Amino acid sequence: MCKWISGILWIILISVSCGNKDCITTGDNFPELLPIDWIQAPPQSILKLKGKIILIRWWTDGCEYCYRSSDALNEWYQKYHESGLEILGIYHPKPLERQPSDEEIRSYIFDKGFKFPIGLDLQWQNLNMVWLHCTKRSFTSVSFLLNRTGRIIYIHEGGEYHKIFQKGHEQCVTDYNKLDSILRVELDTSTIIEKSK
Repeated sequence: MCKWISGILWIILISVSCGNKDCITTGDNFPELLPIDWIQAPPQSILKLKGKIILIRWWTDGCEYCYRSSDALNEWYQKYHESGLEILGIYHPKPLERQPSDEEIRSYIFDKGFKFPIGLDLQWQNLNMVWLHCTKRSFTSVSFLLNRTGRIIYIHEGGEYHKIFQKGHEQCVTDYNKLDSILRVELDTSTIIEKSK
């Protein structure tokens, strides 16, 4: 009986590890995005953006976490864009069957004041490729931070980040501070390296 249970546990462990082998994680190179339409910018490419620090955030309208994180995205874009930060906001409709018009999406972008490129991942093809395909996730509003070579240096697994403290949002502020700190270090380090060349 014990051998039989042990055998089943090994099968489960192997299945789980094989099922997760394709999950991208910190330290991996971020894959090239599949072709999608873009608002406020020509088509974006991870390869063409090498040399910049890239923050990619999946978001959707009607998502309170996305809404509360949008001020941080705007702040970082305004503060760090000229130092080498590029933010890519990638919109995905929720639920997937809901396909809003371009006008609805543009209205939300205008309302939140987004100035950075917005990709339209309307069928979730990029979200599935980099985040959802390999394991069950709690959030679709994932953020990836890439260094200047395109390697993933931080993943925020979803939910929200902001600097305004509210009771019950302590983790949001901690996540904001962590991401801001990594951004500052990466941008300063990269600037020092470039100046020394």
